Amino acid sequence: MSLGESYVEKFKLGDYVMWRSLSSDVDLYYEEFNGIIVGFKNVTEKQRTIYYATILENKSGDTIYVLLSSLIKIKTN
Repeated sequence: MSLGESYVEKFKLGDYVMWRSLSSDVDLYYEEFNGIIVGFKNVTEKQRTIYYATILENKSGDTIYVLLSSLIKIKTN
């Protein structure tokens, strides 16, 4: 099974998600980010497929790639 393949069915376009990243700030262990899934991408590296979500990040407005296994869906109305 490929990295993140088991998460493909759990997310769809337009889902509002949250993920964490290690912080470079001494006082924080991690930073939380929020965004909307605008696409999906799978990349084969060294004969292993890795699944990413293309996300429009809230704070910066940038489009970034995040591993599907790192995402948590946020429930909205």
